[in-house]
Amino acid sequence: MDTAITGIGSTTADAADKTGEGLGRKSLVLLGRACYALIFVLAGPSLFSQAAIRYAAAHGVPLASIVVPISGVLAVLGGLSVALGYKAKWGAWTPG
Repeated sequence: MDTAITGIGSTTADAADKTGEGLGRKSLVLLGRACYALIFVLAGPSLFSQAAIRYAAAHGVPLASIVVPISGVLAVLGGLSVALGYKAKWGAWTPG
């Protein structure tokens, strides 16, 4: 059983990580984090285009010329936050 206690405060999962057996899982998590962050880092700069601002304004977004570029900054910063692991929960936060 994976959660069998192997000592005080440790499990077999902890023991696997210490011996390097969890390396594949850690690599997979890092790859997933990078792919998730890449979506926002690549999409963010497109929010600075006049086309994106006009599209938002046409759909009734108030102050689109200000709000859309700000959302681009937030997308890029959030993506970098997730990619680098700095305040990743804040970077991945979505309201709702």
